[in-house]
Amino acid sequence: MVIVSNEPIKLRGGELNNYRDSILQLPFGETVVHGNYLIVTGLPTKDELGEYVDIDWSSIKAFELITPSDYESIFRLAGGNLNHLPMTEDYMFNNRPVPGWGYSTPIRGLYLGGAGTWPGGQVTGVPGYNAARKVLSDWGGSLR
Repeated sequence: MVIVSNEPIKLRGGELNNYRDSILQLPFGETVVHGNYLIVTGLPTKDELGEYVDIDWSSIKAFELITPSDYESIFRLAGGNLNHLPMTEDYMFNNRPVPGWGYSTPIRGLYLGGAGTWPGGQVTGVPGYNAARKVLSDWGGSLR
């Protein structure tokens, strides 16, 4: 969901304002507040959103809702999930993509380092870095 307002969108609570322009992990999904833009990966109700963000709904000039089926058909994301897999306890740490795999697989020499591994989606390079460390660890190398 993308919301564009005529005025800056305010985060509720002074502590949250320290994270403006960051990716906030809120109960309904990852959220970014940047100036007069609000981008949410989940589908919160107005009340749920209102617990974290102060929005004057009369000042909204654009609103776009992209559903998981839209992501699946437009971007070919399996299940329409931006993070490849849900960012829930069932898929954290060595449970991504399958419990016990982590960065290595049952196939000797095959390692994973994309959005399906910890810490998940976004473009950080962290899954690849972690996979490289696992490869070096398994094969007796080291990072210099």
